[in-house]
Amino acid sequence: MAELNWTTEKRKLSELIDWEKNPRQLSKHDAGAILYNSAILINRTGTVAMQVAHNFPIGRKLGKLHQNVLVFYKGDPKAIKEWGDVEVGDLE
Repeated sequence: MAELNWTTEKRKLSELIDWEKNPRQLSKHDAGAILYNSAILINRTGTVAMQVAHNFPIGRKLGKLHQNVLVFYKGDPKAIKEWGDVEVGDLE
């Protein structure tokens, strides 16, 4: 196996060149997707109460009983109506 030799180079930020395929610089809009909707999904309490009872006195952290749901759509938002009916499951 070949031995790796690491070197450290110092450069000014102004000398660095942007890489056009950097995924961190590509926004959802640039990728063709738009934020169409957002929702909050409420989770069951489950063991959060036990976790908070232990963790809150130590670090003052609250328990999170929900999730933020972001819905992105890629395409023409006016075409969403062409999807037809939306099926919704039981809410219980």
